[in-house]
Amino acid sequence: MARGLSEGFRQTHISCWHCYPVQMAWIKQIQDKEAQGVVKKIFADAIRRTGRVWNIVRLTSLNGGMTRAHMGLYRSVMAADTSLSPRVRETLAVVVSQVNACRY
Repeated sequence: MARGLSEGFRQTHISCWHCYPVQMAWIKQIQDKEAQGVVKKIFADAIRRTGRVWNIVRLTSLNGGMTRAHMGLYRSVMAADTSLSPRVRETLAVVVSQVNACRY
């Protein structure tokens, strides 16, 4: 658990997550072989950079403009002129996702 979060918060958060049934919406995702146009280029760039297309990118893949905008927002946040290193920014993103119980 991230430092600075109280033990009580962690226990409450975890118990809330397990007490209530969660139904996830299913969003059709474009697979690599189906990708066309801007989505195909974004997928190719992702594979070149990280070796795969992450599900968070696939979630917007039905709309190429949305995928491009999402990636632009991600890049602007992660490349912002700040005292935090890229590694620290990525680590913070992972910690926030875990605290929010994001499974992607």
